[in-house]
Amino acid sequence: MVILEKAPVSSFDPADFPEIVRKSVPNWEDCTLLEVPAGNTRTAVQHYLGTRVKNNRSYSIANATNSSHHKSPWARLGLGGDEADSDKFKLILGKGVHTILYKDRQVHVLNLHEGKPVGTQFGVMKYDVCSLLVESSDDREKDALLLKTLVEEAVKDYEACKKGQTKIFLASEDCKYWAQTGVKKIRPLDSVVLATSAHDALLNELTDFFSESTQQWYDSHGIAWRRSILLHGPPGSGKTSMILALAGHFNKNVCLLQPNNRKMTDNGLASLLQQTPEGAFIVLEDVDSLFDNHRETKMNGCELTFSGFLNALDGACTPEGHVFFLTSNHPERLDPALVRDGRVDLPVEVSHACPQQLEGLFSHFYPGEKEIAKQFAERLSGKHLAMSAVQNHFIKNRKATPQQVLDRADTIKEAEWDTSAAKAVFN
Repeated sequence: MVILEKAPVSSFDPADFPEIVRKSVPNWEDCTLLEVPAGNTRTAVQHYLGTRVKNNRSYSIANATNSSHHKSPWARLGLGGDEADSDKFKLILGKGVHTILYKDRQVHVLNLHEGKPVGTQFGVMKYDVCSLLVESSDDREKDALLLKTLVEEAVKDYEACKKGQTKIFLASEDCKYWAQTGVKKIRPLDSVVLATSAHDALLNELTDFFSESTQQWYDSHGIAWRRSILLHGPPGSGKTSMILALAGHFNKNVCLLQPNNRKMTDNGLASLLQQTPEGAFIVLEDVDSLFDNHRETKMNGCELTFSGFLNALDGACTPEGHVFFLTSNHPERLDPALVRDGRVDLPVEVSHACPQQLEGLFSHFYPGEKEIAKQFAERLSGKHLAMSAVQNHFIKNRKATPQQVLDRADTIKEAEWDTSAAKAVFN
């Protein structure tokens, strides 16, 4: 990971340094300073040093919000801030000047708010300072390398702690920034049992899209390197679960966007997309509920326009390398301008459970029971079943034997959902 390219190491200007440093750091006039840039790098340093500074007692509590804005469709998957306890209560670096011993050198850490609170488009904020200082030796390049190595070590340690996890972001209640609301363990791709055609189409599409040769092709032809995928099908068919599993497979974070928020505007949506974390999947659920047949928003008081929404999908405000996932239970209600070629690159139907899915899900819960799995699929063949209902059958019967699960298969309720109109859209 390349870090600190925009934060050069240099001797500081004493006139710009807070008074607290003058009192806390010996020989502060002869130190080499490294300013840690805001963002993930600073977060990594603060967490890394928080466990290494003596007598540090500063903790952070994650996701302390009960806002109804965050009651999203993802809540059913536990993504509304339901993190592990270790992620909710963390030891971080407290404010002040701290000293650690690193590679037999004393390194001073300045972690402060500087100046008075100021008003910004994100509310009242304070300017944060996070800098590392080491007393200069005869070899200034070696001093600079020491500080850079410390930050690189912090970033590697932080990334190792987060390995195997997917971060979930939601747009803030005022639609001005992304707020991280959850960290979930990566869901294995094979834990979401889709029809082979849908599974392969998604996996092949994204594998090709993220390849270096594809990126080079887009760059050489002056085309925005972005992708838009529409997952359509009845509720409970596995659309959201598949997005989360794909995010884990490709090591991407997920940004859940709810454009029908009353505070969402064209400019607000454009600003959010410009701030999207690097490489994240941008998910817009139930897009058929946003606009009516006259292209007017269905949410009273919402200022988002249909043209502004389309401009956002076209990628003019979105950094390169992002993938939009749109989901819809009623694709037949979507405006043709929204689903035209070039705006939706890949429509994928995720429908009722087919025999292959039924057999696959049974085998997922009961490996080695191939014969009973086949009987399970045959017994339910022809029924309109949501995959969520079938999975719930296994959850309710988790203490039962494979044969008992098969015998109780008829208790799974059929879904009352007509997909015939939806099938005609892309056929």
